[in-house]
Amino acid sequence: MRFRKSAIVLSSALLTIVACSSSDDIVVGRYDGDGNEFSPTELKGSIEYLPSMKAVNMKVVRVDEQLNSIDTFDILIDSSESQSYYWKPYKFTSFSRDYEYPYVKILIEFPAENNGKNMEFAQYVRLFDYNGNIKLHFYGALVANRIETLMREKKMNFEEVEDHAYQELSKALNLEINDFYHHEYKGWDGGVFDNGDLNDLAPYVFCRHEISDSVFYSDFKEFREKFGNTGTVDNSMLVRAADAWLSTFEKSTSDSTFHIRSVSRDTVNDLKTTDDEFFEWAYGLDCSWYSKDPIKITNEKSAYYGRSFVYDYAQNPQSKVYVYRWRLASVLEDSIGSCTVWESNYAEYEGDSYVCKRDLRLWKKEINSDTLLIYKYGKCVDREYQRDKIVNIGDSKFICTCASEDDCAWKEME
Repeated sequence: MRFRKSAIVLSSALLTIVACSSSDDIVVGRYDGDGNEFSPTELKGSIEYLPSMKAVNMKVVRVDEQLNSIDTFDILIDSSESQSYYWKPYKFTSFSRDYEYPYVKILIEFPAENNGKNMEFAQYVRLFDYNGNIKLHFYGALVANRIETLMREKKMNFEEVEDHAYQELSKALNLEINDFYHHEYKGWDGGVFDNGDLNDLAPYVFCRHEISDSVFYSDFKEFREKFGNTGTVDNSMLVRAADAWLSTFEKSTSDSTFHIRSVSRDTVNDLKTTDDEFFEWAYGLDCSWYSKDPIKITNEKSAYYGRSFVYDYAQNPQSKVYVYRWRLASVLEDSIGSCTVWESNYAEYEGDSYVCKRDLRLWKKEINSDTLLIYKYGKCVDREYQRDKIVNIGDSKFICTCASEDDCAWKEME
């Protein structure tokens, strides 16, 4: 059978070349406005979601000019490369097919924890002359509805819409999302001994992934709807996310290296230490992190309104490296002052005595008079400022007496 080629102009931006026979027309090539042949094409790429999220199903949705669904087919997921010591993203492959327009929607599903259902995320992908390195990421799912809104209501072309939607998302998340076509997942940027950047963990924190899949997926759908309609998100969502993440931080008394650490299901994804700029942005803090002075949360939407961040640190006993961290002060610390790792302090509150013991980072109620004497008045020594000094502990009086220069002690007076 012999074929002849003919060119069919679909619009000012698209050109289709078909091979014609007596029975069927076979698409030889489709070209976009820049002259790139985008179809027929195979689709290949990687899934750049959280390392702990394992995709179970994928589909390609062929769409029309207004992104309405035409038909759907499955994509093969290859998880072999992810099963290694160093995390590698899952790969996917779709055989060569014809696409009428230079963009498709790709659906990806992840199992939801504990409920037997899957979480579905959609991403619109623009097609080029080569489509073997597509990156699917959570940012794409967050902008999907926004792309639909702009395409259908603003009458913008897909390239303009995509760029505009990602610019709006960058502003909404306070991130620079560059080169989203080739974006590879980048997690925590910073070692265990210094503060770092959330990077691509940020949108997961925004949607409270560290709490549970049900919370995460609910927040995602709320974000998708609000951002899809307006290109912005309400500040209350951001404050809620900051509160949730802040609630996961713990002070360890057994491991001085990680004495201020986020403990959640995303610890495995390196969501461990604080990102000061995230909390500053989320709560709208007017502060200087470099001053080391306590910083109060003044955002009334926060469950931690009126609480403070304090600067704390510890020493790794093996490496002798100091670890500096901002952490949330306890309720008691907000009332009587901070208790950090190198401090030894005394305080009174509501009729009780408290001591802050070095290395414990915790105020403890104390009734032992010998301990209170040391923390409130210091060690009794043979010095002019201490010798024969009389002090009170509760209803009792004590005096600093010295039998010799090296034999001094606080003694209760009768």
